[in-house]
Amino acid sequence: MFLYIWPAEFGLPSMDIESLQFMAASKICAAPILFEYSTRPWKSPTGKF
Repeated sequence: MFLYIWPAEFGLPSMDIESLQFMAASKICAAPILFEYSTRPWKSPTGKF
């Protein structure tokens, strides 16, 4: 599964709070998720991050 998120900023893995929450939850659950960093939301399957 792929998750499209905003790229890193200020020493954090992402600059979006919802992306950070999902990244933490997926790590705790050991879910096999691949993160795609992008600054273009329209390139994601849903058109938003």
